[in-house]
Amino acid sequence: IDFKIELVAGPIPKNAAVDAAKKTNATWVILDRRMKRDRKYFLERLSCGISRMKHNDEIIKIRGPKLLTRQAQNDEDLFSIEFDSSCK
Repeated sequence: IDFKIELVAGPIPKNAAVDAAKKTNATWVILDRRMKRDRKYFLERLSCGISRMKHNDEIIKIRGPKLLTRQAQNDEDLFSIEFDSSCK
């Protein structure tokens, strides 16, 4: 397990957090209490897991990491169906 804590600051905290998460290829971010109003912003821009701090220092999970799916070349790569002519 590799564990890294990075504290980031900037004039616009939500932009700084998203930039840092993307730059470090974060698998999970924990947002401070004041960023709860920016939940939608983070959900739209990050694919990693997202949690946030509550007022009592509890951490709550907002969303787990998004799973990336393989890009198919065409529909035939997705599935194959064979029909048996004897079935009615």
